[in-house]
Amino acid sequence: MFRARRREAARAPRFAAAAAWIAVGVGAIPARAEDPRLVLTWDAPAECPPGADVVAAVERLLARAPRAAAPLRARTEISREGDGLTAHIAVRDGDGERLRTLHGDTCKAVADATAVVLALAIDPAALAAPPPAPVRETPPPPEPTPPREPAPPRAPAPTPPPPTVPPPTVPPAASRRSPWIPGLFARAEGALRVGALPGVAPRVAFGAEASWGVPRLVALVELGPGVDTNAPSGAAGGGRFSLWNGAIGGCASFFDGGPLELAPCVGVEAGRVAAEAYDVSTPGSGSSTWLALDAGLQTRVPLGAGFALDVSVFGAVPLDRPTFVIEGRGDVFQPAAVGLRLGLGASYGF
Repeated sequence: MFRARRREAARAPRFAAAAAWIAVGVGAIPARAEDPRLVLTWDAPAECPPGADVVAAVERLLARAPRAAAPLRARTEISREGDGLTAHIAVRDGDGERLRTLHGDTCKAVADATAVVLALAIDPAALAAPPPAPVRETPPPPEPTPPREPAPPRAPAPTPPPPTVPPPTVPPAASRRSPWIPGLFARAEGALRVGALPGVAPRVAFGAEASWGVPRLVALVELGPGVDTNAPSGAAGGGRFSLWNGAIGGCASFFDGGPLELAPCVGVEAGRVAAEAYDVSTPGSGSSTWLALDAGLQTRVPLGAGFALDVSVFGAVPLDRPTFVIEGRGDVFQPAAVGLRLGLGASYGF
C-alpha cells in the first residue's frame, strides 16, 4: 500500500538509451467511458507509449479484480535525467496524495513499470493470481496440398579444415635504456699521485660518470692533505705543498656488461698548487695554476646490485711547471715533466 506523502524510488529494467526528448501535451485519459478503474493524467515525451496504452495495461493486469466504486486518479510525469528517464507518479484517493518515483533506460520500460505500480495501487491483491489464459480462435485446417516429388539428396558439404592457430608472438624485449639517455654512475676513490707534489701524495676524489654504452664522460674533483719537503742541501726550513684540482675526460668502454670492463681515457685537469714556507726567518707563501693533460686506463669490475670496483692508472703531463723557491734556501720543488696517478675506488650505477 502507498503511505501518505512518502517518496519511494524503484528502478525499472534498463534497456538501450531512448531517442531525443520531445515534450507532448498533458491530457486526462480515462480507462473506459463507463465504470473506469483509473483516470490518468499522462505527461511524457513523444517517443514514450501514450497514456491510453498504460491504462489498457492496467486493465489487463486487473482483468479478474472487482471494480471499485470510484476510480483511482493518478498523474504521471516522465522526464529525461542524464542517460535515462524518470517517472514521477502521484496517486490521489480518499487518504490524500502519495508519490512514487521510477527510473529506467527507455520510455517503454518506465511505462510498463508505471502500469504495474498503478495496478497495485488500485488492488494490491489482484496481481497475486495469474491472469486467465486468453481464448484463441482455432483456425480452420489448411487445404490439402498435392504431394511433391522428393528432392534429390544433396551431397554432403565438405568438412572445413581445422582453423590454423598462429603461434603466439613474443614481443621483442624492450631495451633497457634509450640510446639517448645515459647511464649514470657516482664514484668515490682514493689515489696516490707522484710528480704533481713532492714525494708520494695521498688523494681522495669524488665524481660522476655518464655512459652511453661505449662512450663515457667522467668528471672528478680531487683534493688531499699538504705534503712537506725540506729545503735543498740540508738547509733549515722547507715548504708544505698542496693541490686541489678537478678533471674531466672521455673514455671508450670495451666489454661493457661483461665480468671486466676496460676503458682507455683521455682528459684534462685544472686546479691550483699552493706552497707555504716553514722554519724560516721570513715565512711566506705562493701558488701557481695547475693545468695538465691526462691519459690512462680505467678497469671496472661489476659487483652486482649496481655497485662496481674501479681501478685506474693515469699519466699527467703538466702544461706549466713553475719552480717554487725559498729566499736564501734555493729551489724547493718543481712538478715533474710526467706525473703518475693510481686510483682505487667504487662506483654505483643508477
